[in-house]
Parts: sequence; structure tokens; C-alpha cells
Amino acid sequence: MRAHWGVEDPAKVTGTDAESDSAFETAYSILRARINALVALPASAFEDRTELKQELDRIGLLGI
Repeated sequence: MRAHWGVEDPAKVTGTDAESDSAFETAYSILRARINALVALPASAFEDRTELKQELDRIGLLGI
């Protein structure tokens, strides 16, 4: 099973240092929230492929 949790590439942001820093902070926050949601899943979520896929898709929407 695969899940793609894409985020905007903060390295592609042009502008001031503050704008670049903000882009990196945003990407970090999104990834951190998604990772925290993944590790918070109950063990039972990993027993049912359908449930797991639904959870992974839901997690991939966090921060959007």
C-alpha cells in the first residue's frame, strides 16, 4: 500500500528570507502533523487494509 503526502517544496520559494523561512516552517508543520497523526493511529487500523487506506488518505489532507 502506498500513500503520497505531498507538500509544496519550500526550497522553491523565492523572495525575502522571512518568506523562505515561513515556507519551511509551513512544510515542517504539515509534515509534523501528518507524522503525529500516523503514529497516533490505533494498532487496529493496521489490521484492515481498507481502514488503513482511508486513514492514510485522511492524514494526507491535514494542513491543506
